[in-house]
Amino acid sequence: MMKAWTWTHGGYPEALQKSTLPSTTGLLKPPQIRVRTRASSINPVDVQLMSYPLISHLPAFLVPPHKGVGEDFSGIVEEAGPDSGFKISDEVLGIAPFLPGGTLQETTKIDTKVSAVVRKPADWSWEQAAALPLVWLTARTTIARAESRVKSGKIVILGGSSSCGMYAVYLAKQRGWTVKASCSGRNADFVRSTGADDIIDYTTTHVPEQVKAFAPDAIIDFVGGT
Repeated sequence: MMKAWTWTHGGYPEALQKSTLPSTTGLLKPPQIRVRTRASSINPVDVQLMSYPLISHLPAFLVPPHKGVGEDFSGIVEEAGPDSGFKISDEVLGIAPFLPGGTLQETTKIDTKVSAVVRKPADWSWEQAAALPLVWLTARTTIARAESRVKSGKIVILGGSSSCGMYAVYLAKQRGWTVKASCSGRNADFVRSTGADDIIDYTTTHVPEQVKAFAPDAIIDFVGGT
């Protein structure tokens, strides 16, 4: 067995607990790696999943009673399959499927064919590396979907100081777009530093009016709600 954080049911944070899970030892498939976890991060999707009311009604062969926590991770490759593209001692970061999940544990078995795994830059801390994967991929996906719509080069990003929003601002500016982003006044300088051309301070102005006046080709919303 290995030390791990797991969750059962009852909603976050009550569902979260220190526990144990079966070790990930055993033969690897050719595309798999076994990673010794150095850092892991919990995202809003993990919290939402723990609070999802139907989870406790799913059969155990689909979703085990004790489930691993976390998708994002950074760590060191302890064992690598021949088709994984990695070798022992490689420092990596990545994201694993959220079910059955489990990166907030001693070791994690990762299939590189269905998970995003890359080598960790040497000058990044383990915590920095583990904080990146899901939010970066979310931002990258939204930018990719917006590309076919951005004709005049104008885009609005709501939630420009959020974990996903700051990367979306950065990626949009890399493409040469004019970026207007919403945030609070206290985060305005930070959002401008990531590439925003103009700021909508949602604490002092009416966001819909500002967006309409700007007339963007697309809006990426990292705030949600009404």
